[in-house]
Amino acid sequence: MRSTTKLFGFLFIAAAAGCATPVPYTADEGLVAKSSLEETRNKTREVLLRSAPPNQVSSVDFTDDHMTVRTTQVHMGAWYQTYNTQTERQLLFANLGRYEVYDNHYVFLYDLNNALLLQVLFRTPQDARSFADHLWSLRAHRAAKK
Repeated sequence: MRSTTKLFGFLFIAAAAGCATPVPYTADEGLVAKSSLEETRNKTREVLLRSAPPNQVSSVDFTDDHMTVRTTQVHMGAWYQTYNTQTERQLLFANLGRYEVYDNHYVFLYDLNNALLLQVLFRTPQDARSFADHLWSLRAHRAAKK
């Protein structure tokens, strides 16, 4: 009887904690017009380099059409030895479909077909919103050029 009560108590606490939910947020697409293209790229790079593990951003490069993001992830190996994997993703501004900012400071990027392109964990909610602002501003700038 006692173990059943503990089990239901644990399940109630786990269910009450809930999952992360998207926060309604509309990005400011006019940052490039307010400052400069190079300043917006530098701010985007700064915010991404402040990301947190598990997929910590190690470098960011820009061209007119895309952004290349390199992430480093630490894994636990055999006998508690860690190893790193590095990934590189090219995010074409023309293929960015939507973003989701979550209440746990994650930002998910999706392409036009709703396939997940990138997920980044930020340390603060301000960084998560700032990343969405800067990236969508770069996207809008690229769309206006074409």
